Amino acid sequence: MEQAIDSHLDVLITGETGTGKELVAKEIHDHSPRKDKRLIALNCGAVPKEVLFSELFGHRQNVFNGAIEVQVGVFEAAEGGTVILDDIDSMPLDIQLYLLTVLTERRVQRRGEDTLREVNMRVIAISNHDMSREVKTGRFREDLYDRLSRFHIHLPPLRGRLEDIPLLAEHFYRQVCCQMPRALDGFGPGVMEMLQSYHWPGNVRELRNEIRQACMLAQYGERIQKHHFSSQLQIGK
Repeated sequence: MEQAIDSHLDVLITGETGTGKELVAKEIHDHSPRKDKRLIALNCGAVPKEVLFSELFGHRQNVFNGAIEVQVGVFEAAEGGTVILDDIDSMPLDIQLYLLTVLTERRVQRRGEDTLREVNMRVIAISNHDMSREVKTGRFREDLYDRLSRFHIHLPPLRGRLEDIPLLAEHFYRQVCCQMPRALDGFGPGVMEMLQSYHWPGNVRELRNEIRQACMLAQYGERIQKHHFSSQLQIGK
């Protein structure tokens, strides 16, 4: 992350669902020289193809039915800032080609226009898939993958870094306590051992939710105990 913050390169962040990819992307922006400019996030898998093109690159007025006004795409809108493209692997192949042009030339062409507009932004792409496998199966362009993977951050699953759990648990505990009207007294005996013995299929997101639930169940001035967590943690499944 520190290297990415100091670099001007586009970034690819991969990892299982819940490993904190979006958080890492936002942290990179918030500590980079672009931090005072816009951060725009777009989930490529949540937008229909015909809408995705306009969201990314924009369009001119009346270029198709329903285009009642000019639309500026996210690359132009994030001038000087950062664009986060979540679920990048779900982007259609033909749109991937346009994205490659933007990343290579730093110019964008709105739908229905001949004008090429220069853009100054950084792209952080996110995926929970093995992108090299997506390339091999033909679902993702190899040249676009090569471009994005020049700066690749892979977040391992939480079960592969159990030593991070106490630090993360304390972080989420402080985060929740700042939002609560009542004070708590930290973690009780055996809680950290219990957290480190669980396999965390939901990764960091699941840990955060468990800490939040435990804080809500604990009473004023009480320490968080094992019984405040969900049953699957208590039995270690």
